[in-house]
This record gives sequence, structure tokens and C-alpha cells, in this order.
Amino acid sequence: MKRYKGCSCAIWIQGVLHGVPVRRSLDLTNWEAAARKINELEIHGEAQSISIAQACDKFIADAEARKLKDQSLKKYRHFVQELKRELGNKPVHSVAVDHLRSVRNLWKLSVTTTRKRLELMRGFFAFCVASGWLQTNPAKALKAPSVRHIPTLPYNAAEWEKIVWALDAYKEIHRQSPMKMCQKLRALALLMRYSGIGISDAVSLTQDRIDKKGRLFLYQAKTGEPVWIPLPKLVLEALTICDDGNTHYFWSGLGKLKTALTDW
Repeated sequence: MKRYKGCSCAIWIQGVLHGVPVRRSLDLTNWEAAARKINELEIHGEAQSISIAQACDKFIADAEARKLKDQSLKKYRHFVQELKRELGNKPVHSVAVDHLRSVRNLWKLSVTTTRKRLELMRGFFAFCVASGWLQTNPAKALKAPSVRHIPTLPYNAAEWEKIVWALDAYKEIHRQSPMKMCQKLRALALLMRYSGIGISDAVSLTQDRIDKKGRLFLYQAKTGEPVWIPLPKLVLEALTICDDGNTHYFWSGLGKLKTALTDW
């Protein structure tokens, strides 16, 4: 490392590291930081001296290369932003369980979301282990919060009666809404009620998914399982009324499905 300190240029190193010639910039201008970086390189080698911030960037690049869905990528990016903010300058190999506990203690999330965020953290450090930057995954030592899963029950008769009443009253309350929109809202609610599909499957439904016998065929968005669902007459009639000639009943097919889901 050059000893001249009267320059604000990036500090370079030149020499031999673990038998390999090295000549490159440290991307640092502070001499104390450069000395610590060199010490890390001499102890752990070039590959294992990567910082959390650098590992985060590689983690996101890998996720993008795997063609993950936009929603998944959004969660990944949100997670690494937090990790960079709290531990960004630390070398990956120096991160201990206690560091990760400190990060977890900052989470103001529900139990279910905390468990999912912890899975992301474990996945990130598993990526670091697979990349050769770590020998063990420190996130595995973090215990997930206990959660009691309460099954979601169908609406009872009284609840469904209130929903139907709200559909009938919608036009009176929202007088600016076009009649077509009110009809589509009713058809969407009836479709979800009598088919059991989620809003994502319902909004993205195309007309060719319903055969001449009135059966709905689709692949569930989350599981990919194919299903045939016979639809009652009132659902088919509601869908026919709101048919405006598009391929989809509740979506123009343009733009992102997520935007249509948010609108509905």
C-alpha cells in the first residue's frame, strides 16, 4: 500500500495475497479504513472479505436472474435495504448471531410477517454460505416467533346477507359510479363466493375459462393446481351482464395485474 498521504485519490494496493498477485483500488480514501480492509484481506482472503452491502447487491442480482415475480423482488429489495442500513459496511464473515438479533429487534411486524422476514434473512445468509463467503448460516440460530394458525371459515348466512345488501346499496352510496362498474362489482363478489377462488384468480379470469356447461377451469395462482368448478346460474348471469367484449371480465389485460387487484 502506498504511503503518500497528501492525496485524496482512492487508495490502491499492490503485492501478493495468498500467493496471488494483487493490484487494485480499495475504493477507499481513508487510510485507517484501508488498513482495516487490508487486514481483512490478509486474514480471510479476497473472496471472504466481501461486505454485507456487496453481498446484498449480488443477492438481488441473483434473484433477478432467476426471474422471480415482481412482488417477490419487491420484498427482497425491501429486506436488503434494511440489512444494508444496519450492517452494510460489516464484512459478511464477521456477522454474528447477536448482530442479527439486533436487526430483528427493530422489526415492528406481525407474527406472520416476522416469520416470513426471518425466512428471507436465512435465505440471504444461505446464499452467502453457498457463495463461499461464510462457513455457517448465523440466521439459523434465530428462533421464529410462535404463531397460532386459525383457519379462515366461510361466511355464514348472516354475513353473506350483509355483503349482498352492501352490493345493492353501493350504487345509492356512490352515485358517481357507472352502472357497469356496479354490475362488475356484484359479479366479482358472486364469482368469489360461489367458486371459492381468490381475488387474484377472479380479477385475471378470462372468458375462455368458462365452458359451455358453465364450468370454470383454471390453475390456482399460488399452487398451480388445475381445478374445474361448476358455477351456479346466478353467477353466470352476472358475468354475462358485465361482459363488455374484453378477453377478461374484470381487467383490461393492459398494464400490471397488481394494479387491477389494488383497484378492485
